[in-house]
Amino acid sequence: MATILYRIVVIYILLSLSLRIMGKRQVGELEVSDLISTLLLSEIAALPVADPEIPLLYAVIPLIFILSLELLITCLKNRFAFFKRVFEPKTATLIKDGTIDRAALAKNRVSINELMGELRLQGVEDPADVALGTIEQNGRLSVLLVPDKQPITKAALSGEHGGYQIPVVLDGVLDENALSSLGFDKKKVDAILARKGVELDEVFLLTMRRDGRYTLQGKEKP
Repeated sequence: MATILYRIVVIYILLSLSLRIMGKRQVGELEVSDLISTLLLSEIAALPVADPEIPLLYAVIPLIFILSLELLITCLKNRFAFFKRVFEPKTATLIKDGTIDRAALAKNRVSINELMGELRLQGVEDPADVALGTIEQNGRLSVLLVPDKQPITKAALSGEHGGYQIPVVLDGVLDENALSSLGFDKKKVDAILARKGVELDEVFLLTMRRDGRYTLQGKEKP
């Protein structure tokens, strides 16, 4: 019994350190690679606890290897746009200007009942009140309301409301779905980058509005 308790303590400490390094996230917000790593960690951690005949190192070494692999993938995603496209799902627009995109629902395997349920959870009763409804990379639905339904702000009272500021470039990766939802194409982004004298992979964040206004933040030089 003492051996089992000792193994539980060691595995518990290792899992706690691993998940702390990976970052605190709710299960519903895990990316694919994070979810796979979490499932593998739980399975491997259970082996030496369930079977005393299995050496403790048979769990410790794989745990360290999985953690190292997760950190490597995270670094690659942050450094290279290719790996970000491979390991991170794209956002998908389900509602635009109050109209539900049935093709996007089918492509993302979301039923109309699920969509309406998500809208109700966010306090939205009518899809016509939604200017933009998007499935984010974590699988959750984000909703931007039309101007008439959004909370009153100082900018709105002064008549300066120019639409929503929507991210179109994130860490060097162009989000074509977000760009098209604004009514622009890649030429618009190319013109902005040319005006600023930067390349796409040098952009940390580019947000745009439908009226053409934008905010650009470049990556810090190493």
